[in-house]
Amino acid sequence: MRLYLSSFRLGPQHDHLRRLAGTGRRTALIPHALDGAPRRYREEGLGRDVAELEAAGLDARIVDLTMPGAIDGLGAFDILWVRGGNVFVLRRVLADTGQTRRLRSSCNATRWSTAATAPAPAFSAPI
Repeated sequence: MRLYLSSFRLGPQHDHLRRLAGTGRRTALIPHALDGAPRRYREEGLGRDVAELEAAGLDARIVDLTMPGAIDGLGAFDILWVRGGNVFVLRRVLADTGQTRRLRSSCNATRWSTAATAPAPAFSAPI
């Protein structure tokens, strides 16, 4: 797994993110750190994120990890973009759905370029 970390949105180095992904552009946007936010704020933030990722030349798709099979489907993506916000909410979604262990396994088995705007990881996996 390769990591691209940004403390604010996509950050100024989005060309570096594209290089990390190689020729891949399929990007899974993990939105759950915004789950506790008011609906309008959440929709605006996710819309902005999708627009920024697509402006950087990436093909962004929002992936709801609470949906059955969502973790299994992550293998089809080249980049995981973990939306910043309240990482405790994101962590709770992973715990409530029992997906933490499966996500760790997927991260260990897949050569993703992983991007995050969260100040701290919501899960950890050995690199």
